Amino acid sequence: MIEAGYQFATVLAHTVAGRPLDSQPRWLGMTADVVTARVDDTLEMLGIVQQVKAYERLTVQAAVDGDREAGLKALLANPLVARYNVARPLLDAILEANQAHLPRFFARR
Repeated sequence: MIEAGYQFATVLAHTVAGRPLDSQPRWLGMTADVVTARVDDTLEMLGIVQQVKAYERLTVQAAVDGDREAGLKALLANPLVARYNVARPLLDAILEANQAHLPRFFARR
């Protein structure tokens, strides 16, 4: 079980009925159950987990470096794509749709 609490204050420069609003401290709390499993217990999932982790790492590398080849490799590593004739046009569509968020892919054009 993970528990965390945060206190923050909001400073507002607004007024209500001619009076300035003061900072109000607020408490936020969060709890989460963290499930852990031994590899022996999830051996049947090991291959798919490694494949998805490879896809995630290649995706991050592609985004950080603006590397289209890494992006293509990421999609080919994705178990839901995995075919070049699907991955290539999908990569182009993803990059075009997210051009504003991925400027490194377009800086070299």
